[in-house]
Amino acid sequence: MSVDRKTIVLRAFAKGPKKVEEIIEQTNIPQSSVYRILNNLIAEGSIQRLLGRFAFTTSGRKKYAGQLEN
Repeated sequence: MSVDRKTIVLRAFAKGPKKVEEIIEQTNIPQSSVYRILNNLIAEGSIQRLLGRFAFTTSGRKKYAGQLEN
């Protein structure tokens, strides 16, 4: 089963906040795609940016809980 890029990005910071560079390195997804996915997740209220890192909001962690397991 193929996992989409959004799920891969979500899993990248499931265990804690990450910088964009860390997400790119961990996922091998192009920077422009990572930013697009993160911006969409911010717009829906699922993640937030804190001190240069991205982290789940409480509602985002609940919403995507089922997709965070490898």
